[in-house]
Amino acid sequence: MRHFAALFFGESENMIRAEKSSRLSRHIPEIKRCRGYGKRMEWISDYFLRATSKSSLSEYYKNNSIKKLKRGSSNMLIKQLKFSTHSALAIALLMSVSHSAFSHTRLEIPTVAENLRISNNVVIGHACGEGTNVIAHSVVFPDGVDSIVKVNGTPTTDTIDAYVTNYGNLYQKILNHSVFKEEDEKHDANGNTVGYYTRDGKNPDYYATYVPFRAGAMAIEPTSCARSVKVSLGIADICKITNKTGFAEGIVNLWTPAVGSDYDGPGLHGFDSPATLTVTRDLVNNPMDASCGDGLDVEVIPSAAQMNRDMPIVNKKGTQVWPKP
Repeated sequence: MRHFAALFFGESENMIRAEKSSRLSRHIPEIKRCRGYGKRMEWISDYFLRATSKSSLSEYYKNNSIKKLKRGSSNMLIKQLKFSTHSALAIALLMSVSHSAFSHTRLEIPTVAENLRISNNVVIGHACGEGTNVIAHSVVFPDGVDSIVKVNGTPTTDTIDAYVTNYGNLYQKILNHSVFKEEDEKHDANGNTVGYYTRDGKNPDYYATYVPFRAGAMAIEPTSCARSVKVSLGIADICKITNKTGFAEGIVNLWTPAVGSDYDGPGLHGFDSPATLTVTRDLVNNPMDASCGDGLDVEVIPSAAQMNRDMPIVNKKGTQVWPKP
């Protein structure tokens, strides 16, 4: 049960690795992250159905005390569900709505008020499967030039300038060599930062890595009815350098919007599940007109053309190192 405490209640994942030889491991052929909500639900349900059977319980609880669970919240929950399959399934449902439990690559700070500059992190939650390492990482911010703009979920012909007064050079990489030895920003023809990359590092599957950047103070257009602006990023966590035809599970995780680019990654972990930064309107200092009603939720997304142009990693010598040409 300690594996569940570590996996779902925040204990160090190193603890999982250290205890793979325990009796509990006979119930789990291989402890690893499940890919996606549905699979995780099936895995949890299947485990508890087996682990709470009479034979499993009699053997496991005979030799393993529940005292292993020292942590308060974990202990309380496990005691309640110890002999109850129904309780186990209820906890599985509870865990399914916990965003952080799934270790997706996301921003540490996903929501910020307008006119506020922050230091943020892309959090790489895991590599590409057990035994793999993220060795490079590529990020694209929508440039606002030919970006896709949605209003309340519906594509529009509006440009982002209709909703943001200063969209442009809002992002800057914060230098950090704690995991990756090489990094650099990506710029457009005007010198605006449209992304960055990090490479020549090693992020094991059981670790999380924080990759820092700075997000400038976005200002929502006062005459618009925008109540929020969500910026969708394109992110690739690369575990093996290949050409684009080599993209596969265990090779790369593509946390990118599905816009028809070469980096959509259909069928791969992260498909159409980009990290986002939502900027909320300051309704005190920047109130909406009464005619706006509840206001509009705006989203800006990199176009397929931008993804194809800016997602590749080109080193400082001008050589494209990922994907292989």
